[in-house]
Amino acid sequence: STQSTGHLGMATIDQKIASAQDRKKNGNEFFAQGKWREALIEYHQANLFVKGLTGTPMEHMRSDNEKTNPLQTKEIQDLLSTISLNMAACYLKLGKYERAIEECNHVLNVDKENPKALCRRGLAYLELKDFYKAQIDLDKASKALPKEQSIIKALKQIAVWEKQQDEKSKKMYKGLFDKMAQENESTTSTTTTTTTTTTTTTTTTTTTTTTATTDDDQKTT
Repeated sequence: STQSTGHLGMATIDQKIASAQDRKKNGNEFFAQGKWREALIEYHQANLFVKGLTGTPMEHMRSDNEKTNPLQTKEIQDLLSTISLNMAACYLKLGKYERAIEECNHVLNVDKENPKALCRRGLAYLELKDFYKAQIDLDKASKALPKEQSIIKALKQIAVWEKQQDEKSKKMYKGLFDKMAQENESTTSTTTTTTTTTTTTTTTTTTTTTTATTDDDQKTT
């Protein structure tokens, strides 16, 4: 059952929470049907309802004498986290990976070890080719969700990428070492050529001029 924000001004906190839950439920139904954009709209509306109870940015929905009790506060925070996670899932489906990361960050700012947030942020990083950040998040998430297929598949992709990087590094360093070896050989050859000289000794007498060359003069040093 979808309600308009215009009818919530005089609603109690519990009624506002119920309205947000209705929106979230609608979003879940759309998501199950593969209607990501429609689901996102419902989650966004639910998010606005809940934020009106936290004093941001729809504070006008709360009357001056209205206050949440600890149980309601916990329910509101849990609902906010769930909605952000659902929005992140939609953004992943829609290819809006930066937005998915933003929604996951909202959750992780409150619960830094939330496995679903880590999983979805990790998947978003993977799509953005940020393999290092993806691995950090997915490794953490896998400890809490060891059988989650999306995590298992993603970590396998990262392992393949790491292997390719290792092979590229080996080829790069091999090429570098080969080049250095060739340069050293070239330098040694040049040195040998320039230091190989023939010395001519001229002996002068009063009657005959003789050019004498000894065997030692032909040796390299």
